[in-house]
Amino acid sequence: MNAEKKLDYFSEIITKEVEAKKRKARRQMAAEAAEAISHATAKAETEANTQIEAERQATQKSNNKRISEADSQARRALAALREQLTAQLFDDIKSDIIAFTTSPDYENFLINSIQVTQSQIRHPFTYIQLPPSTFHLSSKIQEVTGLTPEPGGESDIGGFILLSANRSMASDNTFKSSLEKAKEAFCETIFNNRRTPWQKA
Repeated sequence: MNAEKKLDYFSEIITKEVEAKKRKARRQMAAEAAEAISHATAKAETEANTQIEAERQATQKSNNKRISEADSQARRALAALREQLTAQLFDDIKSDIIAFTTSPDYENFLINSIQVTQSQIRHPFTYIQLPPSTFHLSSKIQEVTGLTPEPGGESDIGGFILLSANRSMASDNTFKSSLEKAKEAFCETIFNNRRTPWQKA
């Protein structure tokens, strides 16, 4: 083989090696690029998912807060409405009671109530307090019951209070007291959703 052919042969071998190295380098670069892209994609996806979850939680928290606030407002409005209706109801009852104490039937009712209370409570009472609005019945009451009348509180709307001689015992039968107890029981039943005594379980 002459020198020229040898030169061509070596040139061909070198060219092939260069091309092989180029192909290998391209494959390596492509693999590294693909891996870098894969890592970058995974990282971007993780960051996106993290951001999406954070926004979801923030939105849910905000929605829960709005729901909670709306629920609290509704509860306050309902409580206020219940109180308003309860006050109106017992104001109406109070007006009916006051009207009854000025009716002709009230005198007999009052005397009968006093006598029933005296018979039920085995204790000698001496005094009876009457509200100013019904104190004009004191003479008749003293005549029938033997109790000594005296004026009661200005806020009393009817009924009576029995007192022992030394005033150590009292029996409060005023309409005001009965109305307050009834209102308290009514509010406890309504506001706490409890059954009234006459409702079956």
